[in-house]
Amino acid sequence: MSSNMSTSSSSAKPDRIINGIAPIRICDLGGWTDTWFAGHGTILNIGVYPYVDVQVAVFPRHVREHQITLHAENYGERYVVLPGSAEHVRHPLLEAAINEVPLPDNVALEITIFSDVPAGASTGTSAAVTVALIGALDALTPGRMTPHEIAYAAHRVETQRLGLQSGIQDQLCSYSVKHESLDTNVSVSCGHWRW
Repeated sequence: MSSNMSTSSSSAKPDRIINGIAPIRICDLGGWTDTWFAGHGTILNIGVYPYVDVQVAVFPRHVREHQITLHAENYGERYVVLPGSAEHVRHPLLEAAINEVPLPDNVALEITIFSDVPAGASTGTSAAVTVALIGALDALTPGRMTPHEIAYAAHRVETQRLGLQSGIQDQLCSYSVKHESLDTNVSVSCGHWRW
């Protein structure tokens, strides 16, 4: 995360901090054969650094005015998100992803999201953001999703909650990162799926 990232706009210290990361995707062989309209296909992709970083600072609900504050660092925006709202106004992908995970009522969250890769770069950034965010929020729930379930939840956000056309390969690539040599900022995960 960038050095100017803060965990809270209030003076209260968080009870805990949850960090989530997910790689972006390069190499898109077989792209769009992983969609409902293709019926079947085979894809090959590679998940690489730089990652999308998500940090969730968790506070007791009573010490914060709002339950969820979102800091979209790349956009320089910090604002309140109303949980459960069907209207996604400022950053629909982020707000819909927050609504995908049932959050405990007794916590307040400050969520900070940062990516070195800009949105719209055709590297699966939206999938990486959604996977990292859902994965971090899932750490607050008792049931805990598997990585595969997190990928499918991220796909659901784009296709069902937001009504976008999207294959599943980017979400599957983002959940499958292997942290093999983070000291050198080299981490590669290859995915090959057939359906």
